[in-house]
This record gives sequence, structure tokens and C-alpha cells, in this order.
Amino acid sequence: MRVGIVGGGAVGTLLAYALNLSGIKPFIIYRSRDKKSRRSREGLKLQVASSGGSVVHQVNAYHITYDELPDNFLDLLLIATKAYDFREALLSIVPALSKDAVAISCQNGLWSLELLEKVLGKEKSAALILNAGVYEVNEVTYSLAGCGSSYLGQHCRPQPWLMKTAEILHFLNIRVVDDVEGYRWLKLIVNSAINPLTAILRAKNSIIIDNPLVGKLAAKVVLEGWLVSREVGVTLPRNPIIELINVAAATRENYSSMYQDVIKGRRTEIDYINGAIVEIGERLGVNIVLNKVLTLLIKSIESRG
Repeated sequence: MRVGIVGGGAVGTLLAYALNLSGIKPFIIYRSRDKKSRRSREGLKLQVASSGGSVVHQVNAYHITYDELPDNFLDLLLIATKAYDFREALLSIVPALSKDAVAISCQNGLWSLELLEKVLGKEKSAALILNAGVYEVNEVTYSLAGCGSSYLGQHCRPQPWLMKTAEILHFLNIRVVDDVEGYRWLKLIVNSAINPLTAILRAKNSIIIDNPLVGKLAAKVVLEGWLVSREVGVTLPRNPIIELINVAAATRENYSSMYQDVIKGRRTEIDYINGAIVEIGERLGVNIVLNKVLTLLIKSIESRG
């Protein structure tokens, strides 16, 4: 099986490591030759906690750019880019997919799975709701700060290839689910609190449970998203406020992806998380004032560079 991972960042590195544990050496695909250069020279590394402290694992992968990929080459594609880069990445890689290739979106927020389905069809498209805390140590090293159960599903009856994919990514504790939308929204709602609050306060995920005032605000943000999900007709698999606490506890030492983006002066995924809740909530007449405030605050931080 030839597996491609678009994006060699935190999520891409974690996926590659998980594939290595199943004996698979994936192709990590970059847009930029400059980005590829150092990572192919030094290799990507994942720091994983162990009973004796932590172990740094060298990730075994081929490094390649979009234009170096042969046509009809990949059997499985995992798209681990930021949500705002998803469209360009997908359309650039389509010629490299074999006739029977399948693809998985691994983005935060909404819209990516829908675009994937438009290009490949529902039976060849799936979403991975990854519940793991991974943060950047340096340009080629990432640290796994916590890993819970993750979920894989489609907007159709789950196809046989989903179970095979879950098996080769067994390190990530993936469960194939019938109702992927509930799990997508559950993560979206939890992220809508953890990501912007940790980014604004420049704190680890632990602040959600260690600071009662922040925890109270986070719960109110979650409640807004929960109300929007109910209006959309989505049934969440678990209470999102309890999920918020559990996720923050499981990843307490993690720096959220939005925190890392803000610190590095990069664009965030706020439009696909809180911004998506705001867009849908306003259309349905749901009060989403806290999500709107957080969206504007993060975009204000972005504009300062």
C-alpha cells in the first residue's frame, strides 16, 4: 500500500509514526521544496512519553513535493494540512491518486470532508476526528502530549476500507463510527473553547481545568456550539461540557494548535472552528455572541502579525 500524507507538521508527523508501527513507510508530501529540504535531510522526529521519561523516535518516511509525485500512484491519502490549505492540497494531489484510491481529511473544524466528497465521492472519502495533543518542539521535532480515542467515519454506510485503515493506525485508538457528524461536531465544539482561549491567554490546555474562571467561560462557549448543533439536527455522542473537561485533562500538557499558530505569527483556523459556528448560528438565529467575540479577538491578533 502506497500511503501519502499531505503536510509534515504535527499531525502529519504523528500519522507517519503510527504508520511506521504497522510497517508502512509513507510519502510525506510538501508544497515547498524549501520545507522538504531540511525535513528530508534531518528527518522528522516524534517525542513520545514513556515510563522512563520520553523517547524521541525518528519517523521513517519518503519526502516529496506535489510536483514530484507520479500520476496514479497513491492508494491512500491522509490530508493533514491546515483547513485553509485543504482545497489547494487536494486538487494538487488528485492526479497522483490511483483509480481506487481513498482519502481522509484530518482537519479541525468544518467544510473539508464536504469538499473531499465533491471531488472523490462519499464512498472514497472519510474524516478522521483525531483526539491527540501534539505540539512543535522545533522545525523537525514534535511532542505527543496526550492521546485519547479517535474516530473515523463517512457520510454514507462505512466502507470496508475504513476498518483496514483503523487497523494500520492502531496506535491512535481509532474507532470506526456510523454517525461521523456527531463526532465532528463534538470535536468542533470542544475546540471552539480550548483553542482560542489557550491562544489568547498563551497557556497550555490545563488552564481550562486549573483556572475556574477560564473553565466557566469555556463551558459557556461550548454551550453556544451545543445549541447550534441541536438546531442543525446533529446528535452529539457525549455531553460536550464533560468532553471539554476530559479532553483538557487528557491533553493538559499540550499547547493547542491555535496557540502554536499565534505564537509563531501564523494564520489560525479560527474561521473553520468558531467562525463556522458563528456562520451557522447566525443563519439559524442562535445566540453565538461568545464565539463571535473569540473569532474577532483571534482575527485581531492575526492582523497584528
